[in-house]
Order: sequence, then C-alpha cells, then structure tokens
Amino acid sequence: MRIFILLVTFLALQSLNCGTNDSGSEFPKLVFRQDMTLLSSPNAFDKLSLSIPMGFEKLSPDKYLSIEKKFETEDDNYFKLDLLSIYQHSDGQVIFISKIVETKPIYQALNNDYELGLIETLNASDTNKGRFLINNNEAVQYITTNDRFVNYRLFYNVKSSNCYLIDYFVPKQTFSNFQLSLETSISTISIKN
Repeated sequence: MRIFILLVTFLALQSLNCGTNDSGSEFPKLVFRQDMTLLSSPNAFDKLSLSIPMGFEKLSPDKYLSIEKKFETEDDNYFKLDLLSIYQHSDGQVIFISKIVETKPIYQALNNDYELGLIETLNASDTNKGRFLINNNEAVQYITTNDRFVNYRLFYNVKSSNCYLIDYFVPKQTFSNFQLSLETSISTISIKN
C-alpha cells in the first residue's frame, strides 16, 4: 500500500510540468498542463477567481450551512477559516474554497508542525509539499494520499494577509481521470482587485 501511495504522489508531482527561468527561486513559476474545455467559466469568491471543473455542482444551501458551521468552529483548525463555497461531483470529488482569516501572512506557519498535523488529520503516512507561483502569486501546495482519497491542499497568496485555501479531494480510484481537470483548475487561480 505504501508503494502505491508513493507511486501516486510521484506521478502527481511528475505530471505537473515545472518550468522556470529562475530555478533557484523559492517560488518558481509553475507551468500546468491545461485543457480549458474541462472547466466552467471563472467564479469569484471574495477576491479570489477560480474556474471549477465541469460536472461539479455547488452544494445546496442547507448542506452548505451545516458544513460551514462545523467547518468554521472546528477547534482543530490550524488557521481561522471563512468557508466561501463547496462544490461536489457525483463521482465523489469535493472542492472546498476558504479564506484564511488571520491578521498576518501564514507562510511561516506552514512548517513541519503543520505538515505533521495534516498527515494525522487525514490519516495518511506522508505529504508532499511544493512552493510555486500561480499567476504571479505565491502558493504552497500539499499533496496527501490516504486509503480513500488524494487531497490537493493549496494555500494561495501565502505571503499576504489576503490568503485563500482551496482543497481538492478526489477518490483514489478516480484520481487519474480527474487529474488534468484539477491541474487546469489550479492554473486559473488569481486575485482580483
């Protein structure tokens, strides 16, 4: 099982075509595979713009409110969050879009303690951390796999107090079918002034 998890993680990292002119940069510019036909039109969430993959539906208001209440009051949250939206797909994929509600940038807090907490929370054996630019804003991504799903957790605009968290949860059995949509969606993330 561990070999499978490592293989999925390795393939996920390999499929992201990292291209940069400054290989020594803390946040290199990442070039994603893209197929824009797999996405909906861009949506605004506070000052965040993001295109959601096709086939996803916004969670119904009653389900959203019950999750939002639990999500935002959870004592185990590492950061204070404002849940902006939730999308789900009939194949089991879920996307959570949140704003980090902190008075200062969270970048320094994304450390080993955070990683260990993420591994424990998701009942995984490991997580892979990456740092890169998406549309000229700093992002930190964790790819974590457990027995049931793959989680792409993306902190966007991490060196600003206007930071967002996008969580993509994908069942392991459908991950390879969804990966291009996920990467294309990530490539559309930007901050709107």
